[in-house]
Amino acid sequence: MGEVYTIGDNTYGSLGYHDHRKLRIINKIELSEDDQTLMCSNSRNSSCFLLGSGVVYRFNENFYFDDLKLQDVVQIVSAVQHSLALTGEGKVYAWSMESGTNYYGFQKLNDPEKPLLLEDLTEKGITSIHVTNESSLFLNELNGNLYASGVKNRGLCLCNSSNKNNIKLQLVQTNVERVFTGYSFHGFIEKTNGEIEGFGNNEENQLGIAKTTNQTPHVIPELTNLSIKSISVGEKFSMVLTTDGKILSSGNKESISTRNNQTQFTGYIQLNDVFMVQISSGASFAVSLSEGGDVWIFGIWQRKDNIHPRILTKFVKPCTGLQCTYSTGVWFYCTRNTINEDLFNLYKNGYVSDCKIKNIPLHKCLLESRLKKSFNEICQILENITDKEIRFLMNWVYSDEIKTNPKKIIELLLLFEIKNISKHKLSQDLKQLLNNEKSMDFKLLIPDLENNDDEDEGKSFEEIPVHKFILSARSGLFREMFQKVEKTENQVQDYSGKSMETMELLINYFYTGNFDLTADNDINFISEELQDVQDYYQLNPNSSFYTKFQQLTKRFN
Repeated sequence: MGEVYTIGDNTYGSLGYHDHRKLRIINKIELSEDDQTLMCSNSRNSSCFLLGSGVVYRFNENFYFDDLKLQDVVQIVSAVQHSLALTGEGKVYAWSMESGTNYYGFQKLNDPEKPLLLEDLTEKGITSIHVTNESSLFLNELNGNLYASGVKNRGLCLCNSSNKNNIKLQLVQTNVERVFTGYSFHGFIEKTNGEIEGFGNNEENQLGIAKTTNQTPHVIPELTNLSIKSISVGEKFSMVLTTDGKILSSGNKESISTRNNQTQFTGYIQLNDVFMVQISSGASFAVSLSEGGDVWIFGIWQRKDNIHPRILTKFVKPCTGLQCTYSTGVWFYCTRNTINEDLFNLYKNGYVSDCKIKNIPLHKCLLESRLKKSFNEICQILENITDKEIRFLMNWVYSDEIKTNPKKIIELLLLFEIKNISKHKLSQDLKQLLNNEKSMDFKLLIPDLENNDDEDEGKSFEEIPVHKFILSARSGLFREMFQKVEKTENQVQDYSGKSMETMELLINYFYTGNFDLTADNDINFISEELQDVQDYYQLNPNSSFYTKFQQLTKRFN
């Protein structure tokens, strides 16, 4: 299970406890193995919102730990006065700590603390949500349509207008790939042609171009040619994280820890030998996470200016993610992604491989899912690179890691037309495989317990289509089972005696690291059946399988 920590400004209990400026663990937040999202807001109104395993939690002086009653949330975003949540079904909810705010372009909230479904967005296929301090942006990544609502002033809705009138939902851009915003009055959009455009306030050169009122988006030449992992935005500055682990900044010197204001995006000499994997910004400061799990601080921290970036704190367990609040509060989390560990172990040992490329045992279905090409196309591309380069590439395919020679891995991925590594996650590819029965190469036979008696056990079966490599990676028992069966066989019986309901939940866990529980499940019955699963199926000991299940079931009690 993941562990969640906080440090920094705890005004009005917004970090969930009474003490100030201490590194402290918060045990109540649920995180799955592949959770990479914490979202925090909003200091001015003394509330902090976090996302863990699909649930939105709230912290402030009145609610030290409170569930907003939203389920299946995949993203939350917040500015100073309003927040949005996006569910897996594409529904968008809005809420605010002030009843007067209307930055999402719809009716005002009768109960500002209760999330309101924005029905006008339900049919637009929204896949990501974004906010500035006075506007909301909604992106359909499949067709590139970007919608905006809120205050026109400063071009925050990407509209050419100098007045402060609110606009309702409006299509403002097409061919948009990604959007980057934060606690600010500016932001960036990435177009499908690779161009990066900045919009909004630029009084401190936070867009990396000459000062301008900038009522419409401007192309940022220095960023357009970079391979960008993310852009983190504060009030008077912007921080860019590239896919090769470098940080560039532009804007106010106090916020980005430089002796002079940066008028265009510039790197840090002090960080030349440090590979950064994540960055997050508050209003006047930013924190970044190195590949070794160290947390670095930039800007104004606890009323002190930092002349240079420095390490803020070290963790006994390596930190794997972080997120800033508006002021100087920071949330951290430490999780071990056992899915990635298991897949990489499968690759290293060549278990149940069904193909070879230059004598390297591999798994055809995973290659096609990760590299977005047919197997024949993949083989043709790999024919022209060295064995060493193939191994670099396969490290990423099986683990998402780009630590070893990242520049080379990025070059190799470009051969497969993969430009934005951050949008091609192993966990997401595995979830897509779970729903792709056409690619499944094996059937797990589950005895029908209701229709079989002791004398004819095994005569009647229910089937679960699976990928042999997934079950082999995640379970030592299945791995041994699959190594013994003939390659021509495409099915195997499960002898655990578990029900079909329990086995379906287990298979979902193998692919996603989560349990797809609903109120319709018989929680007590499933709980009893899962007690011996960790040992019986020989799961990764780091997965804390049953503990995770028990914590998840608390929401159904």
